[in-house]
Amino acid sequence: MSCSAQHRTYDTELEGSYEYDESYGYDDVYSDVGMFAELDVYGDWIHVGTYGWVWRPAVSAAWQPYYHGHWAWTEYGWMWISYEPFGWAAYHYGYWDYHGRTGWIWIPGYEWAPNRVTWYVDGGLVCWAPLTPAGAHIGDPWTAQGPRFWVVVEADNFTSPDVARYRVKPERFKSQRGSQRESMRASNSPPPRRTIEKVTRSRVETVPVTLERRRAAGREFARPTLPAEQQRLVEKNKVRMPAKASKAKKLRGDRRESAKPKQERGKGKGRG
Repeated sequence: MSCSAQHRTYDTELEGSYEYDESYGYDDVYSDVGMFAELDVYGDWIHVGTYGWVWRPAVSAAWQPYYHGHWAWTEYGWMWISYEPFGWAAYHYGYWDYHGRTGWIWIPGYEWAPNRVTWYVDGGLVCWAPLTPAGAHIGDPWTAQGPRFWVVVEADNFTSPDVARYRVKPERFKSQRGSQRESMRASNSPPPRRTIEKVTRSRVETVPVTLERRRAAGREFARPTLPAEQQRLVEKNKVRMPAKASKAKKLRGDRRESAKPKQERGKGKGRG
């Protein structure tokens, strides 16, 4: 069974489609993407001809989306609870794309979802990879490039904290694929809650999540608020961002100040 999500082949033709324009400022980003502009603390906004504004996280070359976190069942379905500080945006809105020259980039979208992944369930294994823009191709989990895009775990570990610790190696996945358990037939849909309960022999509780909604740049944005137990899990497994992130906080403040109308700058400050 093939994972026929939105796909594009990564080849040399793609090189010409990525045209960077550095003539834009922070205020241009904010006016276009609203609260997402805050992600500049954890990476860089670049203007790509194919997509417009995209965000490139400050991460290692081996990094991939939807790796540091865990799955929780909520009233919205399976929600990805991220251990990364940018997760509220990059894992609930938009799309991800990968290119050899830029690495992973996130393309903003404005429709919130509990996750933004494509699924593959087969042989007692659960696989997920980030949704990509129309026309992009990430291949199937068992292909040579599969591990770059897909996280594969046994269904028994699907709801475990820091779930990527239980990642199945590609060679094991190839040998296990197709040896289907009756309760885990091949599917491109997320695993049903009852199926996970049957496999794990334990009840999957519903995690109460509240969406905090804010408006910025004429758009509404939602951030999930987690119960105390989930917050403790996130704090325990929190991913530390590179030193660049802490240095960028002041830069972000300076940029926001410069983006304000002149009459608003310096309000509340005494005159020398």
